[in-house]
Amino acid sequence: MASTISSANLKVKITEEVILNGKDQGSSNTLTIGSINEVSSRIITAPSGSFTTLFNITTTSSGSAGNFLSSSLKYARITNKDDSNHLRLRVSGSVTTDVIVDAGRSFIITNTSVSGSSSGSTTTAEGINALSDLNSVSVEPSGSAVDVEYFIANT
Repeated sequence: MASTISSANLKVKITEEVILNGKDQGSSNTLTIGSINEVSSRIITAPSGSFTTLFNITTTSSGSAGNFLSSSLKYARITNKDDSNHLRLRVSGSVTTDVIVDAGRSFIITNTSVSGSSSGSTTTAEGINALSDLNSVSVEPSGSAVDVEYFIANT
């Protein structure tokens, strides 16, 4: 079976709008990512009290839902859809990096390399671990369950 889907460009536009002292201080930046032929979008309710895996990154094609090939992933956005609770976003590879995503905010991934730091690390002089391949992205809400949206674009 030959596909009838043609690849397309994904345009990601980030716009800041703010006027200070009567002067527009905003900015707009657009990133165009070519040859996108797969997208995945989902909203999931993550219960509080433990981490919920949103998706996995693999080095071999499995064709399974929620698994994305590392060489094909070009863009991922994770958005906290809650109006009051933050969530802890965990980006895991051979190292783990956690970030807080406040209510209504987003986190963007544009490649599958991840690094982190740890106190007293001997990996490098600065305590920063070497880049490694991303394996999974998971979330843990604070307080109560949180709706989380992800959008992923692949080539």
